[in-house]
Amino acid sequence: MSALQFLKNAKLEEVSVKPRAAGGRSKQWNPNPTSLAIRLWKDGSVFPSQALVDQFDLEYKIATITKVALPLKEGQTEEDQKFKNEYYYVSGPGNGFDVIDSRRWPSYKADGDTLFISPVQKDQAKVDLFSSVGYNEEDGTPKNSVMEQGANSFGKSTLLDAVKEIYGIELTAEREYVDLLVVEKLEDFNIVETFSKEVTFLPKVIVRGEEKGKADMQRREKAKIYLFAPASALGVEETSDEKPEDQENEEENRNDSIPRG
Repeated sequence: MSALQFLKNAKLEEVSVKPRAAGGRSKQWNPNPTSLAIRLWKDGSVFPSQALVDQFDLEYKIATITKVALPLKEGQTEEDQKFKNEYYYVSGPGNGFDVIDSRRWPSYKADGDTLFISPVQKDQAKVDLFSSVGYNEEDGTPKNSVMEQGANSFGKSTLLDAVKEIYGIELTAEREYVDLLVVEKLEDFNIVETFSKEVTFLPKVIVRGEEKGKADMQRREKAKIYLFAPASALGVEETSDEKPEDQENEEENRNDSIPRG
């Protein structure tokens, strides 16, 4: 039986949100390619499965990059001119993910806690996972694939502790990673239908400025909310890492060059 059965009696209540003032052997980095999962490593780095990338349009897109001059401040001259890059994507920017900790979600009411995950366009504010990448300015191509990037900022600051505290899984030298599944239904209980609303305020943490570390909320429209949990909490078997020998050899040749930042 799933340890998350309590979700069948969970509900979301309306909550008013006050506006905030402006201010050795080669590793298999990614989960089984056919699973809908994200592999979280002990250093906080995250790698999606191929199926997840395909279903939720997570891959970074080729961009047209335009340099735009920033307004000069009083007393500045042309020698002080600074520029910013603006990016245009013919087919849209693709998606990243919001990760939702039920303990910090005021509208969530249940007898237990879990993590949720929600796809959101990469260009929206405060996207937790797979939101940005470096670009080659000469041709607008991404410097890394989302399958290989392995960014660890959110994993290190937030996700490792959440997985330990909610699911009881601590990543160490003995257990280097855990696969977190993206789940639409829990048996006959539809997670997406139950928790998705026209407008949702999701819990966030301020990461810059004087209010760094304080709780915050982010408004999302028509966000689809999925369960985000390890197989052990769902009462199912872990996915296998077995893969064809030619894939193994290909990965051994490339893994040493995977960026870990």
